[in-house]
Amino acid sequence: MITLNTDRGLIRLDNFNDVFEIPGFTVDVDPKESKLESIIGNYQEKDLVRCGLSSCHTKHGKGYLVKVEDGTVTNIGKDCGKTHFGVDFESMSRQMDRDIEYKERRENLKAFQSLIPDYQENVNDLRTQESGADWLYGNIKKLTTPGKDVPDSVVEITRKVRLTRNPELTRPRFATSEEVKQIEVAERRKIEGPYYIDEPVGRLQGIAALYPENDLRDLLVLGLEKLFKELEELDVDSLTSPQLRANINRATSADSQLSQAQNAIAEGRRFLQAENLSQLMQFTEDQDEERLFANFLKALNA
Repeated sequence: MITLNTDRGLIRLDNFNDVFEIPGFTVDVDPKESKLESIIGNYQEKDLVRCGLSSCHTKHGKGYLVKVEDGTVTNIGKDCGKTHFGVDFESMSRQMDRDIEYKERRENLKAFQSLIPDYQENVNDLRTQESGADWLYGNIKKLTTPGKDVPDSVVEITRKVRLTRNPELTRPRFATSEEVKQIEVAERRKIEGPYYIDEPVGRLQGIAALYPENDLRDLLVLGLEKLFKELEELDVDSLTSPQLRANINRATSADSQLSQAQNAIAEGRRFLQAENLSQLMQFTEDQDEERLFANFLKALNA
């Protein structure tokens, strides 16, 4: 890729043969007879190109397009530039790289701004579609926050699953005398009094929907929607180079956040299947809690 830094902005050339069409370009400049005027672009080529200095012609893949005082343009690598043009070349090449990087970031951020309406439409669709993020978030919140919609006993188990990140559901029971003997032998100790064993009674699907990092409100509303609003309001041309870099990094994180939200929605839909959650019914403590939870499960399929 060849990048020319012009007053009108960056111009990119895909083929090095196009460089030969630049006015004044030559492949045979005598550095002893020429004084560096400016650097007009840089390049990084997979296929090596010859240095344009008559005393060199060494092939290289990364270099600069330079103009000398008589208006002639040629291409040289950084080593030749430093050797033949000294401090002036080093200073100009660093400034050229900074200028191109700054303009590229500015272009990229403006390009991202033009895509924000599409991103916003995508996020809105994820939130409002059938069994979308808003519906999932509301029902998961009912299962993890004490309230009037789900029995406290079920909320307690759901919060335990979220904390341990273990989909296995267990209930304690008294160990049989034979089980106690086996445990005593295995652990080489005497067990006094009753001994409890956690017996598996089910396995929940989609528990990743409960994890804090998959909170759909954080991902979509407090995350992406807030990000898009802030980036949309930026005056890109007024940003400093560090500000551009920081906001480009924020913009490039949008796709990964969107992908994470989509995965969280998929997990949430698996988790909020009535058949899946019906496994929690066994943890209710009385008939009133059973009825309350049954109504919640029924509403999921409504």
